[in-house]
Amino acid sequence: MSIRTALLTLTMLLAIPACGAAQDRDSSDDVGAEDDDSGDPNQETVPGEEPVAPEEDEVAPDQLLACDLPFPCEDPVELIRSASLQGSYTAGDLCAFEALAAARPGLVQAVAEFPSAEAYMDHVPVGPGEVLRQAHGRSDGTGVWQKPVERCTLKPAAFFEACAQGYDPTCLDTEAWVTGCETLGSLTCPAP
Repeated sequence: MSIRTALLTLTMLLAIPACGAAQDRDSSDDVGAEDDDSGDPNQETVPGEEPVAPEEDEVAPDQLLACDLPFPCEDPVELIRSASLQGSYTAGDLCAFEALAAARPGLVQAVAEFPSAEAYMDHVPVGPGEVLRQAHGRSDGTGVWQKPVERCTLKPAAFFEACAQGYDPTCLDTEAWVTGCETLGSLTCPAP
């Protein structure tokens, strides 16, 4: 190998990385900004993509109420009824039937209130025929409690539409609203 060939090869080897660095600097949106290298050897970078700042460790929610979801109904379905409500639906009941029939996004609540306790069953439609649900509550003896979130098959819209047409006490049983429930390993909040 001649000295001329060796010098030319050495020049090319030194010039190519420098050209690449100049091209990267020119394509940056922040001209004149300092290098954002965090020094973290585990941070992956992809050519052509902006580095993403690592997010703080977020704890996954363990309760549907922790998700930022709308409440399509002003009042919950009342599972324990006073004598005056026997044989009829409330506005909250009808709203829940309508929201579940339409699989409307949001949190539909049912509540059972006792003198020293209350229990809630939350339902969140997550797509056609699917709902997330979770039981939680509080009592004087136990304090605050909650069960894991479950993914269930939601009864067809015709079920809820039939419930709204005429009073049927089985329509107020939240177990009748779903089938095939399975406990989720972890909760990812559905989009509102």
